[in-house]
Amino acid sequence: MINIYSNAEKAAFAAIEEGIAKVNSSENFKNYLRFLTKFHQYSLHNTMLILRQCPHASYIAGYKTWQNTFKRQVLKGEKAIKILAPYYLRKLSDDGKDEYVLTYFKTVNVFDISQTVGDEIPRVVKELNGNSFEAQILVKTLEACADVPVVFKEAHEDPALLSGARGYFSTAEEMIVLNKRLGADQMAKTLCHEFAHSILHRHSQKSRAVKEIEAEALAFVICHYFHLDTGDYSFPYIATYAHENQEVIKAILLDMQAVAHEIIELLRPVYYAKSVLTKSTCPNILTGKLSTSEGEK
Repeated sequence: MINIYSNAEKAAFAAIEEGIAKVNSSENFKNYLRFLTKFHQYSLHNTMLILRQCPHASYIAGYKTWQNTFKRQVLKGEKAIKILAPYYLRKLSDDGKDEYVLTYFKTVNVFDISQTVGDEIPRVVKELNGNSFEAQILVKTLEACADVPVVFKEAHEDPALLSGARGYFSTAEEMIVLNKRLGADQMAKTLCHEFAHSILHRHSQKSRAVKEIEAEALAFVICHYFHLDTGDYSFPYIATYAHENQEVIKAILLDMQAVAHEIIELLRPVYYAKSVLTKSTCPNILTGKLSTSEGEK
């Protein structure tokens, strides 16, 4: 069987496994895991309710829990996320001989961490700094190759961005939305991630964790191929979704190799064409700010 994968692609996938292993063994990540254990695990039904009301939700807790357990306060005016909580009532049968439990559900209010302020939480993901030439060209390449619109917005124009999301892929509207104030390196990485979602997950029934691992692994490999190192962001990000089972990560990475190769082959001619054109028409691009769309100069 002919090995179709380039050395750069194989090296990138190997780097993911090595990078995640280092993250998992770090004290900072162990602190983060201890932080996670304080959160209640919600049912699939409630998870869907949460994501429908707050698509960027990450950490959910009740008003008092944020105050007492995490020493954080829900911001004034924030809208609660409604979920269903079970309540149990013990009752006697009509003849008074048998006892049974009546279960019913009641709507309760919870809030995402983005709706709170207070004590710092353990952070393992660092935002990428920099405005490299490679990142700027990669953004333009992904815009050209995406089969859905790529929209750049100010944070105040979109609730998800205002709450801290760097970008997202909307399955309902079939478009990618990005915070236009991101630096070029972070924007390229985020756009790669959402580009991967747009290709893989429009109608996927996979778990959120698997989707995020797949999208971030592809983002890292694509960026790595085009000489943009996103390991400081990508390795911790993947680890937060797959810290419980290293074998799960290996299986997902194996499945993603062919997808990554296919995407890189799609992007490569466009990337190099735009790179050559940009260098010839705008040799001082590195001294300027990233233009986030063809209409913005």
